[in-house]
Amino acid sequence: MAKLKIMDERKRKEVERICSQSDELKELQKRIMAAYQNKERAAQITEKQYRQQVNLEQDTQIDKIMLRTKEIQDQIHRESEEARKQDRLSNKANIQ
Repeated sequence: MAKLKIMDERKRKEVERICSQSDELKELQKRIMAAYQNKERAAQITEKQYRQQVNLEQDTQIDKIMLRTKEIQDQIHRESEEARKQDRLSNKANIQ
């Protein structure tokens, strides 16, 4: 059992030594690191775009609600003005 651990440790060190001396492997490690960084950046960009889309949709909903509220208020105002107009006409007719 101990011999296996020693052999495994020797193999690991040998692989580590070879990797540290190989320019090709160093270049591959750089490429791998760059790929991981690019993947992370892409995920961050995607997340940012998603948040922007959600915010845009929320703003659109708020705008729709505000517009509908304004339309209702305008309708109430018109109806109120029409009722006052009718009252004035009715009072004018009663006076004559």
